[in-house]
Amino acid sequence: MGKNSAGDDLIAVILAMNGNEKRYFRMHAQQWGRSSGSILKLYDYLLTARTWDEHAIKQAFAEEAFVRQLSAARNHLHDRLLEALRSYDNGLTYQLDFSRRLDEIDVLYRRKLISPCLRVARAAQRRAQLLELPLQELSVLAWLLRLERTVAGQALLREDAQRNRHDGAHQHGERQQPREALLEVHHHVLAELHAVFQGQ
Repeated sequence: MGKNSAGDDLIAVILAMNGNEKRYFRMHAQQWGRSSGSILKLYDYLLTARTWDEHAIKQAFAEEAFVRQLSAARNHLHDRLLEALRSYDNGLTYQLDFSRRLDEIDVLYRRKLISPCLRVARAAQRRAQLLELPLQELSVLAWLLRLERTVAGQALLREDAQRNRHDGAHQHGERQQPREALLEVHHHVLAELHAVFQGQ
């Protein structure tokens, strides 16, 4: 059995990609700027041709500058494909990780373990910000809003119970009222949501 050429290896990578990976590759290519044009032209041609035929490629792109350095273009496309596939696989890993974290938040919330629930949610938010994953951060922010509202609601209940015990006696000392705290929480989380949308 003959040894595969570098062109054959490139074709094998292209043909092994599924529909989602191909779409991701095109989106990934947008960050390359002007250099993406020739690479995508070669990619589209090979996707249809399904074989590496150097003579046919040079005929098809006789007017393109990249055919004068076809080996370099081939290697560049191969490297870009692997780069995109690594990024795609990492994205799936992150999605699974955040799905697990959201499940943990739900488990704690249903058991009314608000403090550890907040701790997990805030850690998840920091990780989403570090990895620049806006959709995952939005999911976490939705939970944080729900949790902070729960905390503020519990504070309101405690205040009502305290007032009942003291027959409406005036409470001394400066402290922030729970309703004001709830509004502050809303403004804070909404500001974070706005920042995430602006950053997309």
